[in-house]
Amino acid sequence: MATKRRYLYEVDFMRVFFIFGVLTVHTFSLYVLQLSGSAADITNAVHASLHFTRMGFMFMTGMVLFITHYNRPLQPVKFWLKRYIAVGIPYLFWNALYVSQLVKSHFIRQEQIHSLAEFGSAYWDALIHGNVSFMYYVLVTFQLYLVFPLLRWFLRRFSTQHLKILIGGVVFQLIMLVGIKYGLPHVDTSRWPFLLRNYGSFVLTYQIYFLAGGLLAIHYDKIGQLIDQHARLIWRTLIGAVLLSPIYYLYNTRILGLSASAAKSVHQPLMMVYAFIVIMAVLLLGRRYANFRARTPNAWQVRFISLGAKLSFGIYLSQTLALWLAEALLPNLAKQPGWLIIALPITSIGVFATAFVIAYCFYRTPVLCHLIGRPSIKKGARNHVTTYRTNQSNLKEPLQPEINQGGRH
Repeated sequence: MATKRRYLYEVDFMRVFFIFGVLTVHTFSLYVLQLSGSAADITNAVHASLHFTRMGFMFMTGMVLFITHYNRPLQPVKFWLKRYIAVGIPYLFWNALYVSQLVKSHFIRQEQIHSLAEFGSAYWDALIHGNVSFMYYVLVTFQLYLVFPLLRWFLRRFSTQHLKILIGGVVFQLIMLVGIKYGLPHVDTSRWPFLLRNYGSFVLTYQIYFLAGGLLAIHYDKIGQLIDQHARLIWRTLIGAVLLSPIYYLYNTRILGLSASAAKSVHQPLMMVYAFIVIMAVLLLGRRYANFRARTPNAWQVRFISLGAKLSFGIYLSQTLALWLAEALLPNLAKQPGWLIIALPITSIGVFATAFVIAYCFYRTPVLCHLIGRPSIKKGARNHVTTYRTNQSNLKEPLQPEINQGGRH
């Protein structure tokens, strides 16, 4: 029997938190490229501690998919059609914009296009590989949509074995990450299929985050209570993990001799552990926000987070435009390392605000709203306050990526 779909307001908070983290990570990248010596080492070490957002969004995507569909009838063809159209239209548009080279950014590195034929070739390559700007995440999401009906059937079929399935997923993920970090760099992968060679675009690489998010959704009330009961332990663990993260970066670079890019990679065993610690802390904050929202539903914080959650996909899609403007306006500021403490937070807020405004303009404009994955706003509902019901029908997965494919930070 079908049950009403449940809306978790803590997910709204997590969307806004993680998308701001995404843009902060990329703002760091603009400055790190201009630094050298000890200033670069320190900035890279701090930068490494922020590399949890990609896994956070994978986790939330699995979580929301299962909240929406686990206890309801699922027609795969209808599910695929709805998802691929809703996400595919923005994917086609924003790839075309960035491939056109109207936006010049270090996040969009490609050969110069001189003809329509060259544009067509570059555009097709971007669509099938998701390697322009931050579109690789959408490519991973397309793969998840493809296998989701099977994954849902599997977890429903073995509903009494979820703990064993989670443990198996963790073990498999650790083995895979050890292989990626210590083995793959010494293997010639030039003849491998694209998704195996570019594992950052392969859904299997993130299986534990989708799986854990889905299992959390299935057992949310029980796990949520455990999270609340162990809040103090979560905060202490988070503080310790954040303090140790820069040390881990230095271990990677000074002891293992890895490049800065490899040392900050999300595809490392300890980064998986670190990501889950941060995810649990953010979820705990989200639950606190949900309680706050229940007490003060009209507070400005609630209106901001509700709107930000709606715009999160649009912020992700338009972030390259905001970063492009930041590159143009602040080209030399980071050459004075003393300014970093002031410049980084100000620039991060500016980049986020710019992407927010761009996404909002699309959201409020008929037709253009579909280019950020949002339905048209119904007449009479054009206000900033979001009114939700527990059976809300527009629950969507968060679709913001963390860093560009190919290890570029």
